[in-house]
Amino acid sequence: MKKHLLAIAVASAVAVPAMAQVSISGRIDTSIGRYEDKDGKSTTKINGGLLTTNEIRLIGSEDLGGGLKAGFRIVSPFGSDKNGSLDFGGRGAILSLSGGFGAVEIGRSTGNLSNSIMASSVVGNIGNLGTLQARPDNSVRYSTPKMGGFTVSVLHGLGSETDPNTGEQTEISAQYSAGPLLVRLARADYDAVGTFGNGDETQAQLDYNFGVAKLNTRYRKMTSDNAPTQSTKRFGVGVAVPLGSGLTVAVDYQDWDNNTTTNSDVTVLGMSLVKSLSKRTNVYAALEMANQDNAALKDGDTIAIGVRHNF
Repeated sequence: MKKHLLAIAVASAVAVPAMAQVSISGRIDTSIGRYEDKDGKSTTKINGGLLTTNEIRLIGSEDLGGGLKAGFRIVSPFGSDKNGSLDFGGRGAILSLSGGFGAVEIGRSTGNLSNSIMASSVVGNIGNLGTLQARPDNSVRYSTPKMGGFTVSVLHGLGSETDPNTGEQTEISAQYSAGPLLVRLARADYDAVGTFGNGDETQAQLDYNFGVAKLNTRYRKMTSDNAPTQSTKRFGVGVAVPLGSGLTVAVDYQDWDNNTTTNSDVTVLGMSLVKSLSKRTNVYAALEMANQDNAALKDGDTIAIGVRHNF
């Protein structure tokens, strides 16, 4: 009798296809601080996403058999300083097929490598090297499987059908990771992206984890045929040091050499002190000091304390 029941259970398991796996996760980062804008006006306010952008992630996958998987990823930013407005799919919405051949993704990219390098600073958003076209609309991306620590990716975005300022763009990127070392390179060409116009962009990142400290370096060069933009070179270097007892201190320095008609060169010093209260929740203090050479702009400082929770 027991053998008969076991046979029925095995047959039922084989007959029922594997269920798709769907997860909901995200992050909320909210702080209060004193902010000085480019006009020198200081205000105290609540800020959503000071160190890391608030977002909700819907991620799903299904095993199709034979090593083939289907998946989707929808990433939506939201506000936590006002009414909590949700931009559904604003940070990407893609479908994917993956297997031994690598992975193919279609949709609104959840982040090309150029965007990822830009945002890799050890002090989070206050260490960004600036945004150009972060997430291509109507895009197709192919990524190779990881081979000896290397991954190569090619992305082409067809642009927006409704926004004439968002044209086509193509990116090729490569990444190498092994132990404490991470190296990433990306090259992108743009067609009519906002005020940037037609142009190209090169980015590079090198990280090394020494154990007692993590080093992060990143470089960005942009050129444009749009006279107000022309070209810019930006470099950032940061160090994060774990102090024990869940404390981490990070310092980041940026230098922007903007070869523009306004000569708005910028240097930014960012600092953060983060205390982990659990695996998902931490509190932090952050400081940003910006210095701009353009006489029409004023320096701006930010000092804030906040709470960040991952769910």
